[in-house]
Amino acid sequence: MDGRPAWQRLLAVAMVAALSYLLWVINRPQPAETRPEAFTKGYAATRVTGTLSNDTGEYHIRFQARELIQYDHKEDVDILAPRVTMLEQGQPSWRFSAHKGVFDRQEQNIFFQQQVETRRVTNNPGELLYFSSPDLWVDASTRQAYTKSVVHINAQAMEATARGAEFDLGNNRHRLLSEVHMQYQDSGRWPSP
Repeated sequence: MDGRPAWQRLLAVAMVAALSYLLWVINRPQPAETRPEAFTKGYAATRVTGTLSNDTGEYHIRFQARELIQYDHKEDVDILAPRVTMLEQGQPSWRFSAHKGVFDRQEQNIFFQQQVETRRVTNNPGELLYFSSPDLWVDASTRQAYTKSVVHINAQAMEATARGAEFDLGNNRHRLLSEVHMQYQDSGRWPSP
């Protein structure tokens, strides 16, 4: 032996091992870079406005979006800041907005996500309806919508909260699925006994 204490020999071996590991980490082969999804876009468009027609050629949806993104590997179109107006006989009947959404081009379904707000467009105050939820799936062709999330509904003289709801937008009907809490406001319309 070289006459050094054991701890010095052990420290020297540890330093050589640490230096070897550090050199290996720095010089090891790097995995091939994967391109983020944003760089595999088939197309992207900003500040988009358009209309969609149904099978008979009648326009039934008008939409705006901050950005539409179609990725090469997906059939669906991602939508940022969608604002959609559903038309009934050429006139607005429902308005939807959200932070983002996904549009299925084949089925003409829209899945709205993050702070979804929906309003019934009408001149009749008795038919006004507003609801909000974290997400909402809308089938534009059948005029049906649903969510499994918590939904808040406001209508004339009524407020409700529920977990999950189904909406028949064409007939202005809705069904609250569970954990329903409703509050009615006396509007003075009913005669007192």
